[in-house]
Amino acid sequence: ENDSRSKEDDLRKAIESRPSNAKAMSQLASVLWEGSRRNNDPSLQEEARSLAQRAIEIQPTKPFGYAALSIVAKEWKDRRKALTKAIDLTSDHFRMARLGLLVRLLLEDRREETRTTALGKGSSDHPNRRCLNLREIQLYSRIQDELKDSEDHAKDPETKDFLAHQEFQLGLFFRKKYPASANIPRSKHHLQQTLRYNPNNEIARFWLGTLTRDGDTAISKCPAD
Repeated sequence: ENDSRSKEDDLRKAIESRPSNAKAMSQLASVLWEGSRRNNDPSLQEEARSLAQRAIEIQPTKPFGYAALSIVAKEWKDRRKALTKAIDLTSDHFRMARLGLLVRLLLEDRREETRTTALGKGSSDHPNRRCLNLREIQLYSRIQDELKDSEDHAKDPETKDFLAHQEFQLGLFFRKKYPASANIPRSKHHLQQTLRYNPNNEIARFWLGTLTRDGDTAISKCPAD
């Protein structure tokens, strides 16, 4: 809480000293959004949206305003549009940031589909289970390329933590997907990579231990959760 408040104060000072600082506006939008979720404060959400929009207006060819809007916009269609725009505008120089955006797009598309589906969870066509469509296959291929290219940059603890988080999310994403013959190996690979970057991640180790060849496991919740 104190760290978040200090970061908020620093960003507000940066914007005050340079009102056209779109990057600081984007960062502040994200900080305020997190604060609004902790404190259930709608006014912070509105300010976060305003800052993200202002950042886009100031620097429409830079990704950070769109990245912030992809988090703070009210409607999923607006968040998704901003997310894809941020991906398109992120250069190879910021490969790590682009990787995080790509993983978000894969996972958040499915989360929204899950939120709106009328299918039962046991259905093989349920968003938690159905096989990847062509668009998702192409997106996942991009993610794999980015992950491979990022391996050589995993030198410092912060980068390792970031990559471990991306790998862990992917490991859980594929855990229950059909067909198991294709997706259990994917899940295993990503959980193993999680442990490569963070050997102390016991939750990843737990889920890795539950995976069977055909994906048939009755365990759906980690005891540590």
